[in-house]
Amino acid sequence: MDKKLDHPVNAVSRRLPGNGLMLAASEVCPSGSPTVIFLPGGGQTRHSWSRALKLAGSAGMHGLAVDLRGHGDSEWPSDGDYRLEAIASDIIALVDHLDTPCILVGASRGGQASLLTAAARPQKVKSVVMLDVAPGANQGAVHEITDFMLRSAAGFQSIDEAITALKNMRGETRAISADSVERNMRRGENGLLYWHWDPRLTLPDHLDHPRDGPILDKAASQLRVPVLLLHGELSDLVDARTIAHFRRLAPQLETIEVRGAGHMLTDDQTDIFIDHIQEFIRSTAGRPTDPELDHAK
Repeated sequence: MDKKLDHPVNAVSRRLPGNGLMLAASEVCPSGSPTVIFLPGGGQTRHSWSRALKLAGSAGMHGLAVDLRGHGDSEWPSDGDYRLEAIASDIIALVDHLDTPCILVGASRGGQASLLTAAARPQKVKSVVMLDVAPGANQGAVHEITDFMLRSAAGFQSIDEAITALKNMRGETRAISADSVERNMRRGENGLLYWHWDPRLTLPDHLDHPRDGPILDKAASQLRVPVLLLHGELSDLVDARTIAHFRRLAPQLETIEVRGAGHMLTDDQTDIFIDHIQEFIRSTAGRPTDPELDHAK
């Protein structure tokens, strides 16, 4: 995809139906084709996809970047349900609402929700791109992410403190944009800064629950659509064992290692993977769903 926005694309805000609540979204090129839905990871907001969304629109694609329930400007569920199945139920409701089939592009928790949605709605999802997340992911790396979210619940004194925590969690030395971090934070009544998500996300029943593994395995085995896994060279979350496990469940799996990238590829690193996403969309646009891939029993 051309990384220069020769024809600037402005995103507009929308409210879209989830499963019993409303989801906040940014939309570009509503009359374009195909429809691509970008889903952020847990703890992120749709703004992590801002540049990818504009690049999609400049290429003539109908793009939607969506806040997951309890994140950003989407509603918080009254019952505090942030199980993987609940998050996926919103995306299923969203694709049911759309008139045309879509391509799902999801990072981390958004990728897991994409997988469940594609398995549940093969007639509405044309293909799936998962960013640095897969069934059977390295549990040690998963625990590092969940521990970071738990520690973050206490809040931060400043943007610089939040950036330091992010860099320590990822083991990164590259600069992280203060503006991009600030867009994903809110200030509490006590003056501290918090990530823009419901604190109930950190309850034990929601983060890294043992039931998630079998749910993801079952969904992967039910996939009938093309699926691409983009994984970061510097990330510990997805390794050769994880990829082999995913491919046993979904033989149509395609994988690309993104050089120089860690986990949460969407944070200021859009340009290093957006070309891969567009090429995958092009290559699968006319590919029919293969009924032989429906091998879940």
